[in-house]
Amino acid sequence: MLEARNFAAASLEFARDAPGGELKIAAPLGFGAYVAPALAPLLAEWPQLRLSLLVDDELTDLVASRIDVALRVGALPDSSWIGRRLGDMETVLCASPAYLERWGAPQMTDDLSHHHWLSLMNEVHHTVATNQINDTSLPTFQLHLWDENNRPEKITLAVRTTTTNQITLQQMCEQGAGIARLFYPDVRAALEQGILVRVLPNKQLPFYPLTLLTSERHPGQAKIKMAVSALTSFFSFLPTVKRRP
Repeated sequence: MLEARNFAAASLEFARDAPGGELKIAAPLGFGAYVAPALAPLLAEWPQLRLSLLVDDELTDLVASRIDVALRVGALPDSSWIGRRLGDMETVLCASPAYLERWGAPQMTDDLSHHHWLSLMNEVHHTVATNQINDTSLPTFQLHLWDENNRPEKITLAVRTTTTNQITLQQMCEQGAGIARLFYPDVRAALEQGILVRVLPNKQLPFYPLTLLTSERHPGQAKIKMAVSALTSFFSFLPTVKRRP
């Protein structure tokens, strides 16, 4: 009888500690390429666990959508959610080889104003500048960068093409539509394959914090704890730009 009670207690403890049910994760568009390999071992080990991945570059209402874990890039709005910084998403300037062959590769910061620029809509200002390529009036965005001696630079650039998400921005850049500021982990493969080329590689661009958020409602649930552990481990190996010595 004692052995039976001990077995029942152990079974209940295992059930409580075993992740199961729906795990809802919110992340920016394109993050499926990170979330899938990060959680693949967890999903393989626990067949009773299922994943729902909501991807959107707009901020999802985490409470209304009953999100368990959220990934956010950049500044965070005030909230009661528990945040854990996973690392930084480094940005680089990129263009396609075809674009650079047609328009030439910028050699210094001031050269950037003579090129077609691609940007996210939420980074564009309503101020208007003259595009030095064809003398048309365009919206602008400000590019911050640092030289080899860590001296800051800032330039206002006319934007010819805008979009709402990073995936489309990279696709347009790969097709030769202009120069774009892109996240290095997203474009590393395209750079290695020669689909994209870095522009002004001696310049350093801003880093954007990557944060994991969990709700205060059920932070101790097994599925959430294991997902947080898996994502934290995966993003600790986020690729970074190799600096010149």
